[in-house]
Amino acid sequence: MKRVIIGIAALALSGCQSLQQTLQEKGMIEVTCIETVLELNDQPCQQLAWLDFWQQQQGLAWRERKSLIEQLGDGPADRLKMAMLSFASDTPYQARLRAQHNLAEIAEQLTPGLANLTENLLVQPNQQLLEFESALVTLNKINTRNAQQNAQQAVKIEQLQRRITDMQKQIDALLKIETNLTAEEDVNEQ
Repeated sequence: MKRVIIGIAALALSGCQSLQQTLQEKGMIEVTCIETVLELNDQPCQQLAWLDFWQQQQGLAWRERKSLIEQLGDGPADRLKMAMLSFASDTPYQARLRAQHNLAEIAEQLTPGLANLTENLLVQPNQQLLEFESALVTLNKINTRNAQQNAQQAVKIEQLQRRITDMQKQIDALLKIETNLTAEEDVNEQ
């Protein structure tokens, strides 16, 4: 709910093409922007331009976004674009982790409005997803190790069962010999 409110607030402070039209139709904003070049500033049109860029990229498959990322430079605006292109849920773990580190490196260069926008829109959800995936990997490793240990223990139990069976046969054989010897002594005494 907090993210939705923050997103709506960010949108209300901003303006650009597709999101702008939707928000204007709903009466949520009154800002009008012309085509806006993505730059790192806190102008209302810039913030909505970044949101519009992010929204448009979310529908693309990872392969398409990856090819777009490969065309970007190393400047702060391009690195922010790379982060936005990398934070979809179908992006591989390593690519999202790399994007998060890149975004952290340029965080000081972002304006307060863009820093707030990226923190709420990109960093927090991505960090949570990374933590969940790390936890799953760790649990899978633990489960694999436990399964291997269980298999080894099952083999040991089977070996011990065979040994117990062999020892029981030896005990039965010794008891039979003892019974025969006792029976012979009883016969000899009479």
